[in-house]
Amino acid sequence: HLGVDLIWFGVLVVVQMELSQITPPVGLNLFVVAGMVKDKNISMGTVFSGAWPFCYTMIIFNAILIVFPIIAMYLPSLMK
Repeated sequence: HLGVDLIWFGVLVVVQMELSQITPPVGLNLFVVAGMVKDKNISMGTVFSGAWPFCYTMIIFNAILIVFPIIAMYLPSLMK
């Protein structure tokens, strides 16, 4: 009823879920990265500061997907 393509919406939701996994301070992947570091003296603040560029990139990517939904629909359009 809203005129939203469900495939595009699904792609947008998956990208949002990826962003939520790396967003400080509760991103689960950040705790996994901190646990895998060989040097156990690394602080969570260091891991958080390393995640910010990826968060900004994902936010910009989300904006691009919203403005240009054809990007998300290119491969599914080839399957018809």
